[in-house]
Amino acid sequence: MNEILPAVYSITIELDGQQHHFQCRENQTVLSAAEEAGVPVPSSCNAGVCTTCAAVIREGEVHQPDAMGVREDLRKDGFALLCVSFPRADVMAVAGQRTRFISSVRSVPELIQQSSLGLHKRSSQASAANSSMKL
Repeated sequence: MNEILPAVYSITIELDGQQHHFQCRENQTVLSAAEEAGVPVPSSCNAGVCTTCAAVIREGEVHQPDAMGVREDLRKDGFALLCVSFPRADVMAVAGQRTRFISSVRSVPELIQQSSLGLHKRSSQASAANSSMKL
């Protein structure tokens, strides 16, 4: 019986001015491979939410289906959350990019304002619909 083994990719992580090299299977997150190799990549939630493990992919490609906080435009700019990133090629990334990531995301007050405007709009539409039903 022939067992198909997952592809293995070479990963280079730059962190605090030092380069770290290790291998990562295609079915393994870059963060878990880094931890196995003793590379101290910052992390916290390990679920693609907190952005502590944010990195910028300089070369290669990762698949990050569970990176909830990474919009498509940020992905195109190379941002990735290593805790939910699976390599699809050899990768060179710069880790420890949470501050840069956060500065690339719209401010929280702006998001709250936009969200509350959306709620107000939906609430107004619902009120209008309800009042037109009361004849």
